[in-house]
Amino acid sequence: MVWGFGRRKRARVSPTDRLFETLKSLGLRPSHLVDVGSNHGAWARSALAAFPSAKVTMFEPQKKLAQYHRDLAANDRVTIHYKGLGDFDGTAAFTFHPRDDSSSFIYSASDAEAQGMVQGEVEICRLDTAMAASTYAPPTSSRSTPRVWT
Repeated sequence: MVWGFGRRKRARVSPTDRLFETLKSLGLRPSHLVDVGSNHGAWARSALAAFPSAKVTMFEPQKKLAQYHRDLAANDRVTIHYKGLGDFDGTAAFTFHPRDDSSSFIYSASDAEAQGMVQGEVEICRLDTAMAASTYAPPTSSRSTPRVWT
């Protein structure tokens, strides 16, 4: 995946793609990867491209982002959970930031209100709960965006 252009309009390889290429060069061949805090799904797409036989499980608490996952939802190697991950199964307060990539479980109700952001309850689960229902092998690796952990 190309993610930007330098002054000379030369395409650069994304850091994620560079990481996957390094892992492949070290002989890593994951069968199942977990993308925690998937947002628009770029990491999952890169993982699928780098590891053509791997399966990806995505967790994204913002259901409104499903519009960006249509191609991933149609892929039989991908499972998408529109929920967050935490240390319990249930619901948790989630702060919706104007930038969807900055929404998070970390804001207190008072911090969210002071910054003019809306909070809502979203479903969360433990990773082991979600994996117990999965038909995929246990994950080989995962990517976590700290802002989505409770």
